[in-house]
Amino acid sequence: MLPRLSDAARCNGCGVCDDACPNALEVSEAVLAAKGGDAEKLKELYDSCWFCARCEGVCPENIPIMSLILSAAKDKMRAERFKMRPGRGTPVIEYRDVAYAFGFGTVSGMVAIIGCSAYPGSERDVSYMTSLWI
Repeated sequence: MLPRLSDAARCNGCGVCDDACPNALEVSEAVLAAKGGDAEKLKELYDSCWFCARCEGVCPENIPIMSLILSAAKDKMRAERFKMRPGRGTPVIEYRDVAYAFGFGTVSGMVAIIGCSAYPGSERDVSYMTSLWI
């Protein structure tokens, strides 16, 4: 069950979530807007968010930020058809689980970064993620 946007009321605007975002999104601005009753900025984050959960992990108020974004964008999600965005696949934690094997040569050092060319702007996102890995 997705949280109510009223969960944003705990936001104190500290900006720690902004600093943690690998995509440099203005998360705190969107959460503060939701605190004031405007979920539009949260809905806009949906298109660029990689859903890595770093913002939630550092939030001192334990605000379910990713769930707020999903809640704000639920109509937008329902309207999407068979499009997958880069960054919404395998969680980062799974890469960490196999890092030892990569480092000691028991697994080939291959990383597949994939996205869907049908999603507008995905080539930019895949390019950016690739630049972080290489």
